[in-house]
Amino acid sequence: MKQYFTLILLTLAFFSCVENAKRNQSFIKGRDALQMKEFEKAEIQLKLALEEDSLFTEAWNNLGIAYDGQGKTYEALNAYNIALKQDNCLEDAYQNKANVYYKLKDLDKAINTVSKGLTCNPENTSLLLNRATLLEEKGDFQAALADLKQLKQISGISDVLYTNLGFVFYHIGILDSAFHYSLMAIEINHKRHEAFNNLGMVEMQKKNYGEASKFFEKAIEIIPTNSVYRINLGRSYLNDKNFKESVDAFNMAVYYNEELASKETSVYSSLILNKKYQEATKLLTENIPEGRQAQKLEEIITQMISLEEKSSICEYISYLKSKNMEIDKEIYLKCK
Repeated sequence: MKQYFTLILLTLAFFSCVENAKRNQSFIKGRDALQMKEFEKAEIQLKLALEEDSLFTEAWNNLGIAYDGQGKTYEALNAYNIALKQDNCLEDAYQNKANVYYKLKDLDKAINTVSKGLTCNPENTSLLLNRATLLEEKGDFQAALADLKQLKQISGISDVLYTNLGFVFYHIGILDSAFHYSLMAIEINHKRHEAFNNLGMVEMQKKNYGEASKFFEKAIEIIPTNSVYRINLGRSYLNDKNFKESVDAFNMAVYYNEELASKETSVYSSLILNKKYQEATKLLTENIPEGRQAQKLEEIITQMISLEEKSSICEYISYLKSKNMEIDKEIYLKCK
């Protein structure tokens, strides 16, 4: 499960002196514009505040958010760096800066940035949760678990925390704990779709495909446009040999995110098992680079052999040959 960063807008609790009235007025207008996602307007007002006081740390942090909202990545990072130079324990600026690195897909820099914020306050729950989710995405589940356990000691019960614990325990192979925490998350918040997906993955791992499909269906009921959940539902149907249901699930996954679904081997296996050769070929040729199509066919063959459906892939290869598509000799020989 992925949690998304929340940008932190610093506010002024009170104004210390009358001569800062113009500065403060511009800051408030800029902050309010940010809350309305009017990023250009926010940038103008925050710059006016900084013209009055170039050392106004909170304005620099909020200006970084205004830049980030407009896609001005370099300017955003520069604004956060100025804010942190003036206050090297401005925890919110560390979180906002990490958010930029996350969007740039630089997980190492994002994690390092959040960690610097935690050196100032090891019990900052927002930073702990964000670092845990970054570590999850990186695949460092043991480190993520350490942060989540610390967060549990500090903050106690939380459906988001329990969902993340379920996700991490699943990936380190402790399925009973994964199921337990995911179920607890749902008891707190019955709309926690990520937790339903966790439960489905646990049941898939246990080869309880019928139970898995029920959990994936519940996650989809909450978030119908989530292609990952639909792919997981298709996998559960495919492994349960409900081939018609699997292709329906995968078709919807393709509808909502063709690029993501086209990478999933099970999508092709399902189409082929339902003799939808033209659809499988179209998806393969339009979404998989020519140099990787042979590799994808190899993956499909391996999966269909595991499903004891080798004859179906051989029929599909014959179909490709009839369409004069080039087939790797090694793949063709497997059906001789």
